[in-house]
Amino acid sequence: MIEETVTALAAVAVFLVVVVALFALRKVTLARERGSFDCSWRPAQGRWTLGVARFSEDAVEWWRVFSLYPRPRAVWRRHELEVRGRRDPAPGEVDRLLAGVLVVECVEAGRPVELAMSAEAYTGFSSWLEGGAPRGRGRVT
Repeated sequence: MIEETVTALAAVAVFLVVVVALFALRKVTLARERGSFDCSWRPAQGRWTLGVARFSEDAVEWWRVFSLYPRPRAVWRRHELEVRGRRDPAPGEVDRLLAGVLVVECVEAGRPVELAMSAEAYTGFSSWLEGGAPRGRGRVT
């Protein structure tokens, strides 16, 4: 009886170690890709979720950190994205976001989207947004 319990606990421990290793490997893999940056996302009326974003030619792709889903959970197209402003996190948001981030208030195809990123990432984000082809260019106001 004791041996079965120990074996079951060992199996659970091994499973948990494998899951944690997969999360860590995924995060490292996403973070190493060119054009990627830490970015939390809050959809309209939603909660902040920690993630990693990556620039592509005409879109920003976003993956949740704590997920093994292989595709991005959100994609924002450059020509549909507009930055309305940026601000420091509100007191109730500070504990849900990484330290030192800016909250970037955007509109994508008429829907509000909030992203939280470092000042350095925001510089790259706004440059990428304004750097598109004339008909596909997003706006920073």
